[in-house]
Amino acid sequence: MPAAAEAPPAAGEPAAPPKKKSRKWLWIGCGCLVLLLIACIVAVVLTGSLARFGINLAANTAAPYAQLQADLVKLKAGQVQDVYDSATAQFKANTTLDDFKGYVDQNPLLKDWTGQEAPDIKVENDLAVIKLGLKGPSETKVYEFQYAKEGTTWKLQYIGSAKP
Repeated sequence: MPAAAEAPPAAGEPAAPPKKKSRKWLWIGCGCLVLLLIACIVAVVLTGSLARFGINLAANTAAPYAQLQADLVKLKAGQVQDVYDSATAQFKANTTLDDFKGYVDQNPLLKDWTGQEAPDIKVENDLAVIKLGLKGPSETKVYEFQYAKEGTTWKLQYIGSAKP
């Protein structure tokens, strides 16, 4: 049976107010859009900041790593005194040239390396700590190198076997 149509209000009775449409879903939808917009803005800002941080990090690690590579080439060529002479004053105060030559002789991979593993580089202010595996014909040994920045130059401050 068809639904009965609403009867018009009787004379003198106030008309029923029209039903208001609920706008609850409109507000929920707008709120979600605003949150999505904020999330996008935050993502763009963070991505840009992290990219800048990454670039700065690469720039900060490049110079001490390049100096390490130059020193390793000198050690391989037998130029131990050149590496010693370019080290920090602190290194020279703690280590004599003969002690340094003895250390290099006791660690033949420092002059006879045939390859390298990926380095672990940490730079904080003017100190770089680089852990680098040097590969030889029969073994790989990880060394820790510390470079200190003096003026604009990175100089060897410490060399030793890396602690696990």
